Amino acid sequence: RASFDANDVETVLKICDCLLRNPEPFPEWFRGETAFETAGETPAEMKQMILAFPVSKQNQLKATGQGYDAYNTQKSSLALLVHVFSNLTNDAVDDGAYRVIAERLLRYIKESTEISKGDSGILELVSHVSRDALDSSALDSATQPTNQPPATQPGAMSFRFGAATCVAFGKLVASSTMPGDDLSQVFELAVAVLGNAMLLRGRCDGGGTGDPSSALWKAACRAFHFVIQKGLPAVKKWPSASGGLDGSVRIWLSLATTFESFVLRDRCFADENTSGTTEKELAETEQLDRDTLRVLRDVLLSKLGTDLDADVVERLVDVFAGGVDSGFSLAEVSRLSLTSAEVSRLAKEDSCYEKHDEFSVTSSEESTQASQNAFPIQCLLNLRDLAVASQVSTKVAKHAVPALLAKCESSLRRYSAETVESDDSDDLVTSAARACVAASALAKVLKGPNDHSSQPPATGWFRKETPFSIFENQCTPEYRAALRDALGKCVGSSHPRLADEAHRALDALNEFEN
Repeated sequence: RASFDANDVETVLKICDCLLRNPEPFPEWFRGETAFETAGETPAEMKQMILAFPVSKQNQLKATGQGYDAYNTQKSSLALLVHVFSNLTNDAVDDGAYRVIAERLLRYIKESTEISKGDSGILELVSHVSRDALDSSALDSATQPTNQPPATQPGAMSFRFGAATCVAFGKLVASSTMPGDDLSQVFELAVAVLGNAMLLRGRCDGGGTGDPSSALWKAACRAFHFVIQKGLPAVKKWPSASGGLDGSVRIWLSLATTFESFVLRDRCFADENTSGTTEKELAETEQLDRDTLRVLRDVLLSKLGTDLDADVVERLVDVFAGGVDSGFSLAEVSRLSLTSAEVSRLAKEDSCYEKHDEFSVTSSEESTQASQNAFPIQCLLNLRDLAVASQVSTKVAKHAVPALLAKCESSLRRYSAETVESDDSDDLVTSAARACVAASALAKVLKGPNDHSSQPPATGWFRKETPFSIFENQCTPEYRAALRDALGKCVGSSHPRLADEAHRALDALNEFEN
């Protein structure tokens, strides 16, 4: 059909709800005892039937609890919902059809996140997101048909189905026709539900190729980015739709907790679950980390950062500060070790620089790229941006500047300490990478804004506070002395790039003091 009115939407939702919850036409595929009895077979006989299936089909049963290609039925139903919300009549939009469809999709994501997995029972999530939002009566009432909803077959609410639903929800949020007040109304629920699904990362067995939970948290993370980018401006423009002042407080507390829980998770524990992960999947995961940090940085750099309470700003900035101190993944350490070893080899062989100058430059660039892609380094770079960006609010800069200075000094001192105390080459490589970026960040912030003519006078009662003036106040003589000592120890580093960056930072410090 070319368009759907409110009655059409209600009908389609009922049909899709039935298909999504009951996609399996052959109940004898189910593994539960109730399903065995329904099929008229004993558990032992059914087990023999399942063992007779091809290995690929057995793996599908174990992973999803589905036998017949029920997932295709669910995908077709979701595609129908996408088609419906892309072709709503104006009256249906005015009646809140977008909101109803959004809440229905969030209901499916919530149920898929909480499914049982294999024989391990119900998946227990230690969720730190807003439990009130997850269990809100609005979600319970608005997303269910007015009559008795159909029963849900075992395995219907699967991780794989949840991932597909996240994709559909992302398309809904990205739709240019979705009214801002509808998006504002569902924003708190979306943050809670998607944040809960994102916490599946590292909490399930596996994580490598074929792990269904991996697809769900990744899809939820992408949808979360869409929701932040489009939803926060909508919440600001239509505050009453999201609950007014009380709703705003809940939203920002929930966002802060979601970023904290996802970004500052136990990365060492996550590393233990990456066996069997392909290079493509690893690159995808690392890109999601970088995108999440970028989304958080952009929130703080936007005008929204000026409206936040100081405690929320502090928590969001601390996400970056905490990430700087997090561990490097095994893959990050491996890349850093390989590029660092090549650069060090070239530095010791003067003839190599003379005969293969182009190759040496390429190796140095590869080393820079490898270090800057590492998660702790990304956190430090984003923290630097919050401290030096011209558009950052003073409210954000008051937290970002001291955090940056503290992390830069500690990164430099950590390298100096590990060159004396540590025999682990991996520790030295990661410490050198962190210290190198810290020195570079210090050089940039010490030089101040490019346009000095636009800066207010250095004295006077009515001097306007800026991010750079905040930096000047924080950069006390005592701090500069400590910084000079830490940089001095790095100038003689055996890592060529670190020595160069430390030298540049010292020059910038001398210029700043003069």
